[in-house]
Amino acid sequence: MKVLRRRDKVTVLAAHPSETVRLGVSLRAALGDIAVIAVKGGYIVPLEAVASLARILPPEDHEWDEELKPVVTQTLDIASAQLSARSEVAEALESPYVALKDYQETWRLDPHQVEAVAAMTVPSLRGMALFDEQGVGKTICGLAAFDLLRQRGLVSNLLVVAPKSVLPVWKQEIANFLKDRYSARTVVGRQARPLDLLQGEVDVLLVSYEAVTRGLVILQGLMSTKKREYMLLVDESYYVKNPVAQRSRAVAKLRQWCKRAYVLCGAPAPNSPTDVIHQIDIADAGTTFGGLSIPADEDSAAVVVEKALGNSAIYLRRLKEEVLPELPAKSIRKTFVELQPVQDSLYRDAMANLIIDVRQVDDTYFRKHLGEFMARKWALLQICSNPAGIHPVYSEIAAKLLALDQIVKNIVEERGLKIIIWSFFRYSLQTIVNRYTRYGVVRIDGSVDSIQERDLAVRRFRSDPSINIFVGNPASAGVGITLTAASHAVFESFSNQPAHYLQSVDRIHRRGQQNPVTSFVLISQSTVEEREFDKLIQKERRGHKIFGKQPREPITREGFLKDLTGD
Repeated sequence: MKVLRRRDKVTVLAAHPSETVRLGVSLRAALGDIAVIAVKGGYIVPLEAVASLARILPPEDHEWDEELKPVVTQTLDIASAQLSARSEVAEALESPYVALKDYQETWRLDPHQVEAVAAMTVPSLRGMALFDEQGVGKTICGLAAFDLLRQRGLVSNLLVVAPKSVLPVWKQEIANFLKDRYSARTVVGRQARPLDLLQGEVDVLLVSYEAVTRGLVILQGLMSTKKREYMLLVDESYYVKNPVAQRSRAVAKLRQWCKRAYVLCGAPAPNSPTDVIHQIDIADAGTTFGGLSIPADEDSAAVVVEKALGNSAIYLRRLKEEVLPELPAKSIRKTFVELQPVQDSLYRDAMANLIIDVRQVDDTYFRKHLGEFMARKWALLQICSNPAGIHPVYSEIAAKLLALDQIVKNIVEERGLKIIIWSFFRYSLQTIVNRYTRYGVVRIDGSVDSIQERDLAVRRFRSDPSINIFVGNPASAGVGITLTAASHAVFESFSNQPAHYLQSVDRIHRRGQQNPVTSFVLISQSTVEEREFDKLIQKERRGHKIFGKQPREPITREGFLKDLTGD
């Protein structure tokens, strides 16, 4: 075979016409149909596929263009290093306590955390993904890995990039776990001054995604001019799943200056299997997915991603049922409610008008005005929650508020327990707060911008006996906080983003929970909400499947009845 470079493409020519078909089969198996273009006597593939080509057509056995040999050498070296690191990780996981025999803090870690730290600290590793399910203690794993690598002289500084709502948790865990051994500073928010990044020498820099974007140039200068070996931790890494997003590009640029990088996320594929690609790229600097062509079809893409994860990526994905078997059970109760008469009329009118308008336009018009149609669909969900948010003259008590009254009465009044209420609509959130003020309410949503206010709300809910209800928007309060003071939650409404749902469910089902957990999902009967929630569950299952994981299904009321009746 001949392998020739043509600008940003590579042409592979078969040695004999009879070999052409077999060559095409090999190339498509490795790269996918999209990346392979047939030409006379051979095929054209992207230049980025050189690493994969080198595995299929080793330079020692085939004729390679001299211009490609340096690229081949580099890519093979990287692939070899990745293979070596995978081997070291596998060995560390076999005997994690042996791998950490020089670490004095092992006794403070749970067995599954010992395994993670052992894997994260093997000598040849460039980076990995810790995709353990929410609530099993990934933050401590990241800090322990830094602590050990620093003691071994392999890194000198830690850069943590995370949503600003999560940074207080990191700061608290640094104080609890690392004590006073390392200095730390937090830089957060859109209003953060880039020069804040330079105020004094610190061992650990905690930076929000917004601050990374604003201070990228200064951060790059800081990391390139100082004689430091940085370790990068990217928390809630689904925030960088979109490679073209500004924050994703900023984090990818920072990764170039870091000796090691780790991405941490409990729900890494919330919408599509391809969500994990850029997260893994940041961890291993593009080693796993470099040169791979990802099909547009989601099912085909899932096959490619799953294969790459199994063949090359270095990651851990453990579910709570595997590593925290003592954790009490979690159940999901879909609770169907009938819309109030006026509420139902408003919904039916809005739905009928939307259907008519969609049917009257062609595909081109629909695509051009998709945002408007989606906004009208979102309005249907808001009517299901509380029509007063968009219809000021609406005067009924919305159906979900009546359902909430019964749940709150049972949980708070009669049983004396605390409860979480989640909603995605600001009007509904405020109405809920006003309606249940007498029980003692704290609230976190997009209007609560101060980290101090958020922290105070969480602390009051945990420890103040007069505060019985936590009201939150999962997009704002679904990550970085522990709400195990409650074992019951209600989803008054929900978005179409699985990450929001998955993260918020696990605010109460995590380490430290002593009681069985129940989450009520209020669904307006015979509305679009039924299908929207089913889509969330389907996406959750697809996200687990690419890692070869099928978690135990939560007990549901309808599932329990089906087991009893067979219906």
